[in-house]
Amino acid sequence: MGTRLDVIFWGLERLYAQNAFQAILNEVHRLESELSQYDEQSTIAAINRAAGMQPVQVSDEVFSVLSQCKHYYRQTSYMFDITATSGPASYANSFDADSVSTDSPENYAGAEALELNAQHTTAFLPQKGMRIDPGGIGKGIALQNIKQILLQNGVYNAFISFGESSILGLGNHPYGDCWKVGVSLMDNSDQSVCSFELRDASLSTSGTDKSDGHIIDPHTGKPSGKTGTVSVVSESPVEAEVLSTALLVAGEENRERILKRFNPERVVEITYAADNSPAIYERYNKTETNIT
Repeated sequence: MGTRLDVIFWGLERLYAQNAFQAILNEVHRLESELSQYDEQSTIAAINRAAGMQPVQVSDEVFSVLSQCKHYYRQTSYMFDITATSGPASYANSFDADSVSTDSPENYAGAEALELNAQHTTAFLPQKGMRIDPGGIGKGIALQNIKQILLQNGVYNAFISFGESSILGLGNHPYGDCWKVGVSLMDNSDQSVCSFELRDASLSTSGTDKSDGHIIDPHTGKPSGKTGTVSVVSESPVEAEVLSTALLVAGEENRERILKRFNPERVVEITYAADNSPAIYERYNKTETNIT
């Protein structure tokens, strides 16, 4: 998935741990072969090539993933968009940013335009130039599947990290009752500014700065223009991944609307001033039933 994978097990015999690690690698490679837009042989790449021309037959699994993405697109007030990550080429030519309602995608194409046919199990991007990029959900799906694999094989304590931005803490650390994880400064990875405690939960952190265009605001078709990170802890690795991306670009009104529809454990936003000094905001904490 184009990122480093770190795995920690404890309390397992060496051979058993090696087998569990190999099972994880096999699953990651399998998902990449289906969901990576950069693998020319993948189903997603085939859908992108056929944009504006014809539907593509997909597996039940890919169909389910794309259906989930459309569901999350609506539930996040159109902030989580697997077509938006490819940039403005994904949008209708008649896009008018000034006329966009904060709760309606009618003036741009977005994920709502993705046509899914359940009878024939096909996916179709109707506009030429549109692309699907599952990068905003792929690691969450991988962590969800990895969690199931480990539990089915009797592994109840593990730490899985994709590039330190998408993390699963299963069970607990051998010297504690959880896995403690820190979020570092954007310009200094050695300095942690916020910490989280994971136990059978996932942490996803999304970040961007004004010069970074890899996360697009679906309501404008342009980079968000923000400098900062959003970290989400959730029992669901998929929802942690979706929410960290959606909440990063959402304004205050949309953020409150989104959080009322989901049930994360904790949401922390870190913003940066011009001098790179951080400000930490506890946007949501389930134990305190607090939204700010």
